[in-house]
This record gives sequence, C-alpha cells and structure tokens, in this order.
Amino acid sequence: MNSTLTITDVQKQKKKTARRSIFINGEFSFGVGEETYVKFALFKGREIDDDFIDEVKAWDELYHAKQTAMNFVNSRRRSAREVAQKLRDRGYSVEAIEETQRFLKEYDMLDDLAFARAWINDRLLKRATGKAKLRMELMNKGVNKELITEALSSIFNDEFELQQAMEAAEKKAQKIRKEDPRKWDQSMSSFLVGRGFGWDVIQKVLEKYREERK
Repeated sequence: MNSTLTITDVQKQKKKTARRSIFINGEFSFGVGEETYVKFALFKGREIDDDFIDEVKAWDELYHAKQTAMNFVNSRRRSAREVAQKLRDRGYSVEAIEETQRFLKEYDMLDDLAFARAWINDRLLKRATGKAKLRMELMNKGVNKELITEALSSIFNDEFELQQAMEAAEKKAQKIRKEDPRKWDQSMSSFLVGRGFGWDVIQKVLEKYREERK
C-alpha cells in the first residue's frame, strides 16, 4: 500500500524557468514543466502517493517528448529513425519515444514514404543524382527498402534517370575535355558511379558523347 506524501514546496527552477521543482516531505523529489504542474494541480500542501508521482512523471516526459519531436519535424520531413535518435539523444525513455512516434504518425507528421519522396526531390533540386546514391542515403536515414523502392519508382523512369545522368555529365565533360578518349571514358564513368548511376545508364551517356566526338 502506498504511503501518503505531502508536497511541501514548489519552486521555479533557476536555469529552466519553465519548469518547477517539487519538494515532498521537505526534500526535492522531481521536476516538471509548467503544463504538468497546472494539469495535475501540484500545489503546496497537496497529499499524493507514489502511483500518482509515477503518473505525473510519465505524462510530463511524454508531453515534452512530443514537443521536442514536433519542433524537430516542423522545419522539414524527418524519418522515423531520425526522430527516435533525436529523442534518445535528449534522454527520453523507449516508451516515450514509441508513443511519440505513434502520435506523430496519427497526425501525419511522421511518414517515411513521404519523407523519402521529399528527400529525393530535395536532392535532385540541388544536383543531378542517380538512384543508387539516393537509395543508400535513404537507407542511412532508416527508411526500409520497400518504401525506398516505391518512392524512387514514383519519381524515376529510364528517361528521367538518363536525363539526370546527362545533366551530371555536362559539367564534368568540360573539366576533362582535353583528356584522350580512353581516359575520358574512365574519368566520366568513375564520376557517374560516384553520383549513383548504374552501368546501363553510364553506357548510354558514354555512347552519346562518342557520337558527338565523331
């Protein structure tokens, strides 16, 4: 059976003024945000028990985990792994992280497919890039393979990827224009591989430039 405890003092924290320190039976017990303080009416003199304290702490942690996550996804789309890592770095519990992710998904603030599409579009706006590089980047962000494939398929087709490869090759071609044909092909191939293009696409790029050199 839980023993009755009494809140003997409530003080605003000096460094984190939006939080309050709760003292029980004359000793500091835990800290909460202003929202938690108001919601649970943690006023001086109130009698509580251990179960109530656990409830307060859990609610406070979840509330602030949600706030942290919403601020994080507000600037741009984030992957589920990125959100989880952000919350882990802030010291939130596994339970709070999982519940926060469910909350974000419920309100369409966390969607790995939408994130993948947004990531691809953003990268392509910055520079021409092949599917292999984009796939690797998204895998590093924690997006699963099926969603990556779906996102890439919704944006790329053979014609578009060749267009991207030709765009990437254009600037490189100027830099290596004085190289002999064999060296030129090697330099261009290595460059396009680094940009994430497959060999079939690279071959088409090389063939187009060979035709132009004739």
